[in-house]
Amino acid sequence: MPTEQDDQFARKVVDELRHGDFAALDKVSGPELKTAEAKANIKPLQALFPASEPLSVKRGSWRANTNIGQPPVLMLEEDYDYPDRTVAATVTMSANDGPNDWIVRGIHVNDTYKAPESSAEAKPAKS
Repeated sequence: MPTEQDDQFARKVVDELRHGDFAALDKVSGPELKTAEAKANIKPLQALFPASEPLSVKRGSWRANTNIGQPPVLMLEEDYDYPDRTVAATVTMSANDGPNDWIVRGIHVNDTYKAPESSAEAKPAKS
């Protein structure tokens, strides 16, 4: 099961993406995310997050994989709640022996817009 430190790391990665701090994101990324093509694909993900701060952030889901001879891989989904949408960001990371406990191997972002409240649902009908 992921630890609080794992969540903090994943949220830090997503916050670096949200705020466009690609230099900081690069420092914790694996080589597959340091190519020109990968960097070009990561930058547009920032636009899926509103400029405002989220109302709340919570872990949505998680999955861990281990293979013999390979470092453990952890996928953490962090859900960022905004007034009009929820943005789910999944950070895929593998264990690392270096200065960071984790290396980012992938980032997936999906936004889901909330249905607007209809005035009929918001106000009771008059009799």
